Amino acid sequence: MRRDPLHLLVSLARQKGDCFVYLPGKQQSFLVNRPEYVRQVLVERTETYSKETPANVGFGAHVADGLLTSEGEAWRAQRKLMRPVFAQRNVPAFTDVVSDVVGQTVRAWERAADDGKEINLSAEVSQLLFRITVIGLFRVDPADWGTRPTELLAAALPYVGRRHSHPTIRAARSVIRELADSVIAQHRERGGDPDDLLSRLIASGGPEADPVAIRDHVVTLALAGYTTTASVVGWACYMLATQPDVAEQVRAELASVAPDRPLTVGDLPAVPYLTAVIKETMRLYPPAWIIGRRALRSDRIGDMDIPPDSVVAISPYVLHRHPTYWPEPEVFEPRRFLDEEGERTRKPYSYIPFGAGPRSCIGANFALAEAPLIVGLLVQRYRMTLPNDVHVRPYGIFVLTPRPPIRASLTSIQRD
Repeated sequence: MRRDPLHLLVSLARQKGDCFVYLPGKQQSFLVNRPEYVRQVLVERTETYSKETPANVGFGAHVADGLLTSEGEAWRAQRKLMRPVFAQRNVPAFTDVVSDVVGQTVRAWERAADDGKEINLSAEVSQLLFRITVIGLFRVDPADWGTRPTELLAAALPYVGRRHSHPTIRAARSVIRELADSVIAQHRERGGDPDDLLSRLIASGGPEADPVAIRDHVVTLALAGYTTTASVVGWACYMLATQPDVAEQVRAELASVAPDRPLTVGDLPAVPYLTAVIKETMRLYPPAWIIGRRALRSDRIGDMDIPPDSVVAISPYVLHRHPTYWPEPEVFEPRRFLDEEGERTRKPYSYIPFGAGPRSCIGANFALAEAPLIVGLLVQRYRMTLPNDVHVRPYGIFVLTPRPPIRASLTSIQRD
């Protein structure tokens, strides 16, 4: 299962249908792959299902115990406290950070473009998103830490969520905790907006104000925030590099809206094809490729009895390839998200890049602005080409990750 879970689950779904056991044993693991079943597990019967799966328990024990892993009243209090920070009204301020950091990054890539050298696009995008996430959420620039945190985290991600710790997890955890402590200390020294995330946690006066809890929240939100969007941006760049006709359509749309200046968040409503590219990327390469729950009591899904303590998994990667809901599911076709009739009639819960229900991604508003803005700014500046002899495949670990890492050559389109 660990070697190629994506291929195995897609293959099993084609053979066994929309609800089946994919891991037998005392604690059975079921995969459900129908929108009605997604709604049942994630929306309608949330009291029947817990997030206390082996993967989430491992994350809480060995990485951080925050919003991603908390349950019950603790989770509800955390979500209520943090939700205002991620409201739509705060998107413009966050995307100002995006524009600034992307501007610095593309200028740093100029030498590679001039010299015709490849860059490790996966690593560069991860570093870009790490800076954006930490600055955007915590108002502290981690640039002085260099690439060490993201390099250690990249090495650790294959082991995140396992029952037992691993040396790479311990090394990454040590550094990311140290960075989190530094972020918190800098925030305390200089103060901040009373409505920013750290200020709200510190001022809450409850369990979330405990220093260890604050650190765990910083680690959780930084890790989840940057890895998921980095995955989307990396895969979108990969698809545009492999399909230059799509890239040129994006570039033409951008030129019609912002011919002589960088794209801004205010331009996004006027570039629907770019947004469709991001949505189609998240269909084929959803960063949260699997969502797990544990049954607290007996349930019945379709014609399958779900015993207590079973794991019930939903894989957006598999669901988004279901031929009943997606014509030509393996084809990258952004225009399916421009078809008004198709959008209107699409089965609810057949497209869940951010999950569904009360535990859907808290940062979805930010991601839906951040990802197209980053990709648009990069496409305005560079054409990307890939090595001819390298085949990149998705690998399901903490997030959907390319293997080998995506490498690309850059050709400058415009300069400052």
